[in-house]
Amino acid sequence: MPSDVIFGATEPLLSYAAHVKTEAIEPPLSSITQCLVASSNRDPCQDIGYWNCSAYWCGYIYDTSWTCLDLGNLVMSPILGYWKIKGLVQPTRLLLEYLEEKYEEHLYERDEGDKWRNKKFELGLEFPNLPYYIDGDVKLTQSMAIIRYIADKHNMLGGCPKERAEISMLEGAVLDIRYGVSRIAYSKDFETLKVDFLSKLPEMLKMFEDRLCHKTYLNGDHVTHPDFMLYDALDVVLYMDPMCLDAFPKLVCFKKRIEVSS
Repeated sequence: MPSDVIFGATEPLLSYAAHVKTEAIEPPLSSITQCLVASSNRDPCQDIGYWNCSAYWCGYIYDTSWTCLDLGNLVMSPILGYWKIKGLVQPTRLLLEYLEEKYEEHLYERDEGDKWRNKKFELGLEFPNLPYYIDGDVKLTQSMAIIRYIADKHNMLGGCPKERAEISMLEGAVLDIRYGVSRIAYSKDFETLKVDFLSKLPEMLKMFEDRLCHKTYLNGDHVTHPDFMLYDALDVVLYMDPMCLDAFPKLVCFKKRIEVSS
């Protein structure tokens, strides 16, 4: 592709790719993840973003050196932006991996606060913040809004008011654990506060243990996004106390089950 070709829309890209010379693409492509080289100083992602599509060889036209590519499935991958840590967005990553949904991550190092502040108002976000999720014309911030949106796209929010309410209840119950950790994680008195938190943790874990007595996942036989939220919360508390799940065999099995499914 000529280095001065910049595509700002799908149709010019399709037009160009449909007549690309065979010698310009070796070996034959099975997928395209970045199909733009810009000669300007602009980030290529500002022109068309990252594209994922299926590209199939349709055979040669014998009297020329041109080939045709079927780019009918050309779509723009969603973008997940966050700090380069697990943090609030880890359950969303786990859900996306479970769903095998393609996405790109835009990660900021901990010392790149200025970089984020300079970028945050250029993304079209109504309430600029990290994490953010851009899926076509859907531009979201707030971790719970993001994970609910992805779950909703895949019909995972429940089939009736009772089920939807229970899923929402499960979200809140998991967040009680996660926010309990967040409140002390960056405190200079962490070691002291950790003792108090861990003394209350078994009571919270027992509620989930009881919930899982006759269920494969939190909401029954099918995975929902609170399962990934709970997995992440368990991962965090195990870091604080590696033996905190010893009295909760159902939670231990649940954690292994999520690891296998993901």
